[in-house]
Amino acid sequence: MKKAFAFLTLFSLLGCGSSSFMSSPLAVRLGGIKDGDIESGQATEDKNVNTEDDNGYRDFLDDATEEFGRSPSAINIAAATIRIHADTDGVTTLDQVFSRADVFIADSDATVVIGSTEELSSDSAVVSVTTNEEDLATLQDSLLRRDFKVGVRGPVVDSLPEDFDLKLSVELTYEALE
Repeated sequence: MKKAFAFLTLFSLLGCGSSSFMSSPLAVRLGGIKDGDIESGQATEDKNVNTEDDNGYRDFLDDATEEFGRSPSAINIAAATIRIHADTDGVTTLDQVFSRADVFIADSDATVVIGSTEELSSDSAVVSVTTNEEDLATLQDSLLRRDFKVGVRGPVVDSLPEDFDLKLSVELTYEALE
């Protein structure tokens, strides 16, 4: 009897794992970074997710809520990418402006770096970001309220191009937990 009870307990625990719901990559188009935006050798650009014309994050949370039958308990970041837009002027790759770039999420109280570029190369306008296993607990309320900023920041290279306007998007793949 004890073996049967232990087996049923183990079986029920294995079946009770929390489920998750993944988004497709959702882009937040940032404003441009120009030479005049550089302060103390650093550049930063961010944007509130609520200001996107096509708010994919809102749709993702709505879909996750429908899937779970209630609001998600937490949000994680599964993947991140930085993309240079075709209407950028004076540069073609991220390494012409940044020596390293961090992707972050922020609200009015906290900023969490969710990933960083490993090594920038001169052959791509799209850069995959290695995501951290950072604890987003401090931002969960903002993530669930849809009130947070997504951004890129980092140290700039020593010799910046003249008269550039770097226009970026950050694409994030979100995971909602039941």
